Amino acid sequence: MYRILVADDEPLEVRSLIYILSSRMSGIFESIESAYTGSEALEKCRISRPDIVLMDINMPGLNGLDAIKEIKKINAGTEFIITTAYDYFEYAADAIRLEVRDYLLKPVRAATLISCVNKSIQKIDMIRNSDIRKKELEQRYNEAAKELSGIRKMISGLTPDNRTEKNDDCSIIINKAMQYMEKYYSKDITLDDISRYVNLSSSYFSHMYKAQTGTSFIDSLINLRIMKAKEFIMTSEMSIKEISVSVGYYDQNYFSKLFRKMTGFSPSEYKTTLRNMTAGEV
Repeated sequence: MYRILVADDEPLEVRSLIYILSSRMSGIFESIESAYTGSEALEKCRISRPDIVLMDINMPGLNGLDAIKEIKKINAGTEFIITTAYDYFEYAADAIRLEVRDYLLKPVRAATLISCVNKSIQKIDMIRNSDIRKKELEQRYNEAAKELSGIRKMISGLTPDNRTEKNDDCSIIINKAMQYMEKYYSKDITLDDISRYVNLSSSYFSHMYKAQTGTSFIDSLINLRIMKAKEFIMTSEMSIKEISVSVGYYDQNYFSKLFRKMTGFSPSEYKTTLRNMTAGEV
């Protein structure tokens, strides 16, 4: 849902625009408000934070262009559509500098107004979806960082369980297996390889590993490889193909499918979103 404000000093014009919006775009707007001066529009924007503002230019007191400048200080993401009876180049030039979505001459045709408002809605949706994706990525990144930290602590013997069970044979074997995975995750290692390394049968080791860690050896290896891939994406300029090989997957398509399954993003999407987040912070 979207909030829209119609600002014009002519009550008839305000009623006309509101009628078009409410009748031709029913169910789209959470609220449709009106203002009759630039100052009133500014005050309503402070309170209700509309997504879209239809703004007349010539209004008593604070004119429409100056009102837009002030509103942008409050909410830079507001979409503006100017409606005016004056086809002045100076006005149009100011509107361009203020990054106004559209400049409509009165009388405004219903089809033209609806088209312009829909363009603004598309822009708003794009920003909202981008924000959602960024939040999802931040959450997944934080979760992955915690998981990686936990694995590293287990490998180094720093977890509470390992400190209290250093002499336990199972803990020693699990730590040895994790060290092996950490060292050789980029190789084509198998359950048989790691079982031989810890001097156990593959079936016994598989059962013991899951009982001790709560997850299978294969799932642990996949998680480790995907987290390493995320680190490479974040900290290096390696291509996706190079990263795929570096974490033990020589089939890039399989790696990409697995990465998406684990994170919800393809490697390229993950890389692009991270760069956009970084650019946004700068």
